Amino acid sequence: MFPDVNEIELSAVLIINKICKYTFDAINSILNQTYKNFELIIIDSSNDTNFYIWLKQYVKTNIKIIYLKDSSGKSTANHIKEAFSIANGKYVVINSIYDISDKFRYEKQIEYIKRNKNIAILGTFVEFKKSLMRKNLFINKIYKQEDLEFWLNFFNPIYFPSILINNKLLKENDIIIQSSLPYSYDYYLLYEVISRKLKVEKIPEYLVKSNLRIKEISNCTKANKLTQLANNEIKYGLLKRFFENNDVLYQIINLFEEYPIGKYNDKRVRSGLKLMMEANKKLNLFQSEIIENILTHPILPH
Repeated sequence: MFPDVNEIELSAVLIINKICKYTFDAINSILNQTYKNFELIIIDSSNDTNFYIWLKQYVKTNIKIIYLKDSSGKSTANHIKEAFSIANGKYVVINSIYDISDKFRYEKQIEYIKRNKNIAILGTFVEFKKSLMRKNLFINKIYKQEDLEFWLNFFNPIYFPSILINNKLLKENDIIIQSSLPYSYDYYLLYEVISRKLKVEKIPEYLVKSNLRIKEISNCTKANKLTQLANNEIKYGLLKRFFENNDVLYQIINLFEEYPIGKYNDKRVRSGLKLMMEANKKLNLFQSEIIENILTHPILPH
């Protein structure tokens, strides 16, 4: 027996743009959560005609599943926005076809966010494949609110399919998924949240195991270039708080363009951080100890 829609506390969202070898395990990891008061919203834009048959025949659960098939070619951002529009839960949790969630993930995220009322977005540590080890080393060491807000100036330090969102807070602050930014909707959402003085945090526990491989990230050169351009616009909006001179501003953006997982010059990055520290002395947007600590105790080895 499904709970009444008014009693559902959490909406789990899964966008399926293709069926990969991890998709069924990903769904099972969602349905096997210890926390049970949720609905599962699946938007399927894959070409697989057998998936819904499998879902109906083999998935036996008391979890309410809302299944939508879409062949219109919409972006993932559009699908996530659509999922938010029909979600009944006060909270929304994002999942991926490549990821396996720990069975306690939803329970731990719900308990944490209830204890911390002003958190709008709550991520977790993520276990990545070895090909993404550098990313793994970096983003799993950034989890405190003040550190997350600082690094958001340069890149997105949160793995989107690990997050739980306080949808009630987003609605109260008129924050929506920007489907007009198909390559940077996740980064822009974080930008909007911190702009409204809401909190972004992570639980420092590995509650998501990602099977995403480097080729899934880099298999579309055009998309990567568009993502970079869109991300740079968001960085521009964030960094403009520090630098009035556009030449200096774009110099900082270029310094961090491939940080932390691409090819970059560590000395130049450190020089950029020092410029940030000098600018911050006048503005006091961050505690100076944050930048000083990064300079003296770098997260990644040189």
